[in-house]
Amino acid sequence: MNKGGTLKKRLPVLWFGVCVLVFSCASTGGGGVSVPLDQAIQTAAGAIDGGLEKGVKIAALNFSSPSEQLSGYVLDELSGHLVNARNLVVVDRTELDLLRQEEQFQMSGEVSDESALSIGQKLGAQFIVSGGLSSMGNAYRFRIRVLNVETAAVEAFSASDLSAKEEKLVYLLAGARPAAETASVPQSPRSAPAKKYQIGDTGPAGGIVFFDKGVYESGWRYLEAAPQDFPAVQWGAYGTVVGGTDTGIGSGKGNTELIVQKLKKLGEQGRAAQLCAALDAGGYTDWFLPSRDELNLMYQNLKKKKLGGFLNGWYWSSSENSYYYAWYQSFSDGSQSNYDKDNPDSVRAVRAF
Repeated sequence: MNKGGTLKKRLPVLWFGVCVLVFSCASTGGGGVSVPLDQAIQTAAGAIDGGLEKGVKIAALNFSSPSEQLSGYVLDELSGHLVNARNLVVVDRTELDLLRQEEQFQMSGEVSDESALSIGQKLGAQFIVSGGLSSMGNAYRFRIRVLNVETAAVEAFSASDLSAKEEKLVYLLAGARPAAETASVPQSPRSAPAKKYQIGDTGPAGGIVFFDKGVYESGWRYLEAAPQDFPAVQWGAYGTVVGGTDTGIGSGKGNTELIVQKLKKLGEQGRAAQLCAALDAGGYTDWFLPSRDELNLMYQNLKKKKLGGFLNGWYWSSSENSYYYAWYQSFSDGSQSNYDKDNPDSVRAVRAF
C-alpha cells in the first residue's frame, strides 16, 4: 500500500455552515445566515449589554481558539464595544494580563468554569466573559457566554456561524482550525444509558451507533460516530513519537488525549485528534479520534451497510505506528495500513456512552 507511491501534499479544506443564534437569558434572533467576525462580536456585545444590569463589573477573560492573535482580537473588540456602550464597568486589559501571568493561563486556552469563577473573584468582577471558536464538522461556531461569579449561572449567551471566506478571519486564524473547546457544554451523567441501542440507531449526540459491547462498564457500552467528517486533515507530530497509543477497542479516547497533549507541546494546530477533541456536536464535547480497531468497526458496521455518509477514501485512526507513520483505513475496501502523519486524510470523530 503506497497510495501511488508518493506523499501527496494537500491543503486542509475548511468547511463552514450557516446559522445564527443569539441568547440573552431567553433566545432571540437568528437569521439563518453566516456572519462576519466583527458582526458576531458586536452581536455578542449587544447580548451581554442587554442581559446585565447597568453598572455591574465584568471581565472579558478568555476566548479559546488555535490563534492567540484571534483570541486577543475578539477580547479587545468585545471589551471595546462594552466600554463604548457605557453601561458596564469593564476590567482593564492590563489588570487581566497581570492575573493571566500569575495564574499561568492563556487567553486562547481552555479555562474551566471553576478556575474562571475564581479568577473573576480575584478581579473583583461580578461577571466573567468566556467563549471560543469550535468546529462543527462543516461549520465554525463562534460563542460567547457570561457567567455570574457568585452563582455560576449563565446570564447571557451568543452564538454565530462565521463566513469561511472572510479575509479577516482567515488572517487571524492563519489557516488553523479550532483545536480546543471553550465554554463547557453540559454532559449527560456517566451512567448506563436509559435505553438500549441497536447498530445503526441514532445516538444521544445525533450520530450513529456502530458498536455495542453488551455491558455497561468503565463508563460506556456503546460507540457513536459523529454525523460528518473532517476532510483532509493531517495526523500531526511527523518525525516525533507520541508514545503510549494502542490499537484496541476502547483505547481511542486515551490515545486522543495523549496525542493532543503532544501536539500542544509541539505547537501544532488543526490536527486530526485536536479536531475530534474540540468537536461540539449534539450538545456533547466528549468526542475523540477512534483507535485502529474502533475505526474498523465503523467500516464494518456502518460503511459496508451504506450508513453514515462515509467517503470511499482513507480515514485516520488514533493509533500511532512510528515517528513518521500512523494507522489508517481505506473505506473503499477495508484495508488497513500505516502512512505518513503529515498526509491529509479524512477523519470521523466518535464518542463512547
